[in-house]
Amino acid sequence: MSNFRRRLMSVLQNKPLYTELEYLESTNTTSSPINNWIDTGVKSSSDLKFEIEYEALRYSDNVLFGGRDVHYSTQIVFNYYSESKFLIRWKVENPNLYLYDGYGELNKKYKLNMSREGLYINDNLIYNKFDQRTFDASDLPGNITLFAFNNLTTNSNIVTGQHKIYYCKIWKNDELIRDFIPVLDSKNVPCMYDKVEKKFYYNQGMEDFLYKRKIPDGVTEIEYLESTGSEYIDTGYIVNVNNYDKTRFVVDTNILGSVSGYAFNGIGNASINAFLVGERLNDIKYGVGNEISTSINYNNNRVIFDLDAKNNKYTVFDTVTEEYLVNLNKLVTNNKGFDETQSLLILFGYLRASFPTGEYQRLHKAQIYNCKIYEEEKLVREFVPVLDKNKIPCMYDKIEGKFYYNEGNGQFQYGLKVV
Repeated sequence: MSNFRRRLMSVLQNKPLYTELEYLESTNTTSSPINNWIDTGVKSSSDLKFEIEYEALRYSDNVLFGGRDVHYSTQIVFNYYSESKFLIRWKVENPNLYLYDGYGELNKKYKLNMSREGLYINDNLIYNKFDQRTFDASDLPGNITLFAFNNLTTNSNIVTGQHKIYYCKIWKNDELIRDFIPVLDSKNVPCMYDKVEKKFYYNQGMEDFLYKRKIPDGVTEIEYLESTGSEYIDTGYIVNVNNYDKTRFVVDTNILGSVSGYAFNGIGNASINAFLVGERLNDIKYGVGNEISTSINYNNNRVIFDLDAKNNKYTVFDTVTEEYLVNLNKLVTNNKGFDETQSLLILFGYLRASFPTGEYQRLHKAQIYNCKIYEEEKLVREFVPVLDKNKIPCMYDKIEGKFYYNEGNGQFQYGLKVV
């Protein structure tokens, strides 16, 4: 169906024009505290119930949601206070509640349920001694906010947090009054859409939310792509003198065979423009300007190569033994190893930096389960293996919402997900 016909059908059926996302991600930090937050339009009340699926991205006063009035009499707050403590409030008579029960890890998805009956994380009761007295802020300024809470009488004084939110539901007196899902509106603005009111709720801060797209309908997510030594994926990401030291390259792979001893993902020669991960002659290596040996053997298991040039780290995690084969906190780099050459990162092989016009060298046999590329700690590519609507194996980038196909000869094999 064409975009025009899709829009026409949506208008005729009175449906909103949006693309559902996997999550919205806030970029609020201690130095940029009010980049993004959502005003739910709901006042604090003892009759509310919340269900939120989220990931916390930092510790230290990291608010997920909440609100209060100037009299401190209608507080509802959930906050990652520190590495080992939650701060939760349900009305002022409760003191700040500092709790931890194994549910405080960062970058891990949790489901929160919170009401006057208590706090549940992943359906496990964490706390059940909230104030049972009735309170209602319907006549007072200030609403419940997501990624933040209003600190005083209006929504102009905001304390924020840094999270991913996958969805949020709010009930009052057991009636569902908000059912928020993350979306792109018809102008590709990331926001929340309430399925109850059929209304968009937009960012009230100064910077757009980050987000991740869902796998499109009709597309099948698979376990891995497998190359025979003739296929590769061009990621479209260019590494050069301006960004090589700001780039992070993460590849989850099982190397099955090399060509002339080389089994790298990335770009580079031994001494120029190298940005690569992998192994050569069974020696785990990396490259940031020049190719460097770790003098550690690759053990033929599925591993996660993680080259983080911005934070000066390189790790190789064995997913079978659940141990780090490599864990370096200082990279050996050659700042003169990069020139103005525009070089593309590729998967299942590497581009020789001395051939920037497109001569790809030394493809290898491997299974790749996923790949992430960051620039300045912002996720700019998140590749997952899929079968497209025509059942062609390829990579799908959840950030761009784009398919990446084999640029080499042959055809990718693949493994289906085990349910």
